[in-house]
Amino acid sequence: MNPAAGVACRDCRDFVGDPHALESASRGLGILSSAFNAISAHDGICSHHDRYVARSSTCRDFRQIEHRVDGP
Repeated sequence: MNPAAGVACRDCRDFVGDPHALESASRGLGILSSAFNAISAHDGICSHHDRYVARSSTCRDFRQIEHRVDGP
């Protein structure tokens, strides 16, 4: 991860911050604690690099989230 990239992982389309997904991806995490706790609740999995990342991490492979506008 490259802190100079300037765009946080939390805003990347590859960031998966759902606590259930985090617990599923990290076998044994449920035994030690929960992904819902104050520390890991803000972290997630990078589906591009297949690794655990903090929401504030940055990466040169950042991909903007595409916002859909649902219309009639």
